[in-house]
Amino acid sequence: MKTILKWLWSTIKVFHVLVGSVFFTLLLIFIVSTLANQPEKQARTVPDKTALVLDLEGRLVETLSRVEPGDVFGGPLAGPLPNEVLMRDVLHALDQAREDERITALVLNLDDFAGGYPAQLHRLGEAVGRFKNSGKPVIAVGESYSQAQYLIASYADTVLMNPVGSVWIPGYAAYPLYQKEALDKLKASVHVFRAGDYKSAVEPFIRNDMSPEAREANEAYLGVLWDAYLDTVTANRGIDRDALVATLDNPAPVYKSAGGDGAQAMVNLGLVDKLVIRPALDGTVAGLVGAAKDKDSFRSLSYTGYLDALGYNPTAKKDRPTVAVIAARGQIVSGEGGPQITAADSVSALLRQARTDKHVKAVVLRVDSPGGGLAGSDLIRQEVAAIQAAGKPVVASYAGVAASGGVWISANADKVFAEETTITGSIGVFSLLLTFEDTASAVGLTQDGVGTTQIAGATVLRGLNDAVEALLQTQTDGAYQRFLALVAEGRDMTVAELEPIAGGRVWSGKRAADLGLVDALGGLDDAVTAAAELAELDDFTLRYVERRPTQWERLFAAYIQGAETVGMMPNRIDAGPVQPLIETLAGQWARLGRLNDPENRYLLCNRCTVQ
Repeated sequence: MKTILKWLWSTIKVFHVLVGSVFFTLLLIFIVSTLANQPEKQARTVPDKTALVLDLEGRLVETLSRVEPGDVFGGPLAGPLPNEVLMRDVLHALDQAREDERITALVLNLDDFAGGYPAQLHRLGEAVGRFKNSGKPVIAVGESYSQAQYLIASYADTVLMNPVGSVWIPGYAAYPLYQKEALDKLKASVHVFRAGDYKSAVEPFIRNDMSPEAREANEAYLGVLWDAYLDTVTANRGIDRDALVATLDNPAPVYKSAGGDGAQAMVNLGLVDKLVIRPALDGTVAGLVGAAKDKDSFRSLSYTGYLDALGYNPTAKKDRPTVAVIAARGQIVSGEGGPQITAADSVSALLRQARTDKHVKAVVLRVDSPGGGLAGSDLIRQEVAAIQAAGKPVVASYAGVAASGGVWISANADKVFAEETTITGSIGVFSLLLTFEDTASAVGLTQDGVGTTQIAGATVLRGLNDAVEALLQTQTDGAYQRFLALVAEGRDMTVAELEPIAGGRVWSGKRAADLGLVDALGGLDDAVTAAAELAELDDFTLRYVERRPTQWERLFAAYIQGAETVGMMPNRIDAGPVQPLIETLAGQWARLGRLNDPENRYLLCNRCTVQ
């Protein structure tokens, strides 16, 4: 009887999945048919006295991820499909709206905003500030506010929050997960070859704690980021900096003084202006920005709808002098790319496209990458040099992070800009290999044989002999000397001047400018202006050269997400309390899995993220 019940239950589960798959396939066909036969899209209009709603859903990015079938069938440890907010779209909407008489207010809806690098957050906040300076009211609404969300909300005239919410500003941190002891227990042998005393990307695999050099460098650049955050929030809100620092370092007394009410504590501290329950939110906002006819709501338009009304198309070609912007986002790998990586072949193709386009007179390389493989990095650098050889200037613009390989690909740029809170530097090289000869031996597996040279037959089950180790260290040292030479030449320094500030050390953009690692502080707009000046262009158009996800790719991603939502596909692992540990380990090993340099030489800053 038990066997029959098991068989029946298995049959029901199979039938359930099959029915779901058929249903979503039919739904997909219906959606595609609808899209194919829909009439031409009507231009959206912007009514007078409209509030622009900045309803940000996802993380700020410089270019959208490319979604492919393999990315959504990535196994149980794969992360969810990315929700992304394209930085340039938001900035364009804000800058246009502040001059648009039809737009009378700005509402920041930040509940689903997942943040971004500090440099990106400050750039977005400054755009909100420009809108505010036009004299139009800015209102922030949220159930609660994370650290990233609140930085943007602090620019508002009025910050509203739900009475059950709070503002969570824990500060910046760098706490890698160290795995040496775990690897020792697995009897794995970790072989590290590096050049640069501060090159700490490999530390999690060879130490159980942070080295003094890494601690020194991390404290320095995190301190700059934290100071920038505090300066911005206290200036925007008009509150005492020392008082805020003391409260954030020990928030319990402030909560206690408010009777344990976190929301009221935030009002008392001056971070929030008013607590509003959700049913009254629209009416409260209407009272601040102007009510619609029913007086309990306000006339609004999302920023994406506003861009549609403007006919915004930043990738359109025009037959006139052009400054092209090409983004390098994510870890640099050889070959073609998937989501959230800088694939050398893909970026090189975009750079060649800009070089051969007769209308493109200058290029801005927008770097948002912690680096990656040396071979892939140098392929991109070679294409940059080819553009310059064709008589077109190249200006590098550093976004949230431009470190290690991100510095290599832009080393020869005619000019380099960084934001004050850009994470950069990490000029160093490493090789990392794991072998399992002791693991194999423990279970009775050995390899033996002959080879015609000392380096022949090296495998993960035999380990590395002295000849192989000497070769790898020599290659690493040689790559580091080349790195130093490239950066020194590009920034008009000597190698002797560069060495003390290289060695794998990470810097903030502000400090990098003082040290001469970047030429000037500024954002993408400043880089575009500089590129146009170098090309002697008085009148030009700006175009983003990229491969954007096709409608089919986005549609496929939406289909898969829908299938997952109703349980028609295997879900990712949800391990409850240990989920953060699983995600941290999966993330670290996923980065290792993307290391595909043919010579195993890497220019990667693993710690160039903030928590």
